[in-house]
Amino acid sequence: MAEMGYLENTTPEELIKNILGRKQLKLLTKLDARLAATNHIDRRLNAIYREVRTLFEEVGSYDLYVGYPFIEGKFVDDTVVRCPLVLFPVRLTRNLHEKPRWSLSPLTDQPIKLNKTFFLAYEQFQFQRLPADFWELELEPTTDWAGFLTSLHDLIKTYEIEINLNPRLFDQKLDRFPDYQADTLKSFKTGQLKCQSQAVLGIFPQSDSALLQDYETI
Repeated sequence: MAEMGYLENTTPEELIKNILGRKQLKLLTKLDARLAATNHIDRRLNAIYREVRTLFEEVGSYDLYVGYPFIEGKFVDDTVVRCPLVLFPVRLTRNLHEKPRWSLSPLTDQPIKLNKTFFLAYEQFQFQRLPADFWELELEPTTDWAGFLTSLHDLIKTYEIEINLNPRLFDQKLDRFPDYQADTLKSFKTGQLKCQSQAVLGIFPQSDSALLQDYETI
């Protein structure tokens, strides 16, 4: 998301504030052959758009989210993790004949939620059980970035979740999402999970209630 921040005379930080407040975003108004960054973003958005539509047609699930912040590290069993902590459901719209060419709309009929897939792995690989009420948690939209992070900090503390909220998060700046090499991932310290101020638009399938029940049985 950070690299989209300057395409429409806005900043990455304004993008995140709009995501938190569940406001519609113009990602790209039009193509400009002179701007390599614009064409690069257009290609990436096209790839996401096609994939999410294909998955929806095949399984009936629209699993497109903006994930923020991002967790990276290793569980205590040395399993590497790199994924979003919170998921904001959105719909990506493409218009080839009018402006904007690409826009992102919040799915207000769906809640902002914690990444259940991550927490299923957390229980398994971190050997820590979470209480039943945790799985029903939903987060409220807000334009108060600091307030959102404070609420997230309080939630992690309340449920004794072993995640370190990087102090840089509270600077309210958005970092670019780096493409790590395998050696970098292996260098993460065992048992340390840290939140980074990164956001990604992507497909993050979430476990449904039936799968959660099966997991409990296992």
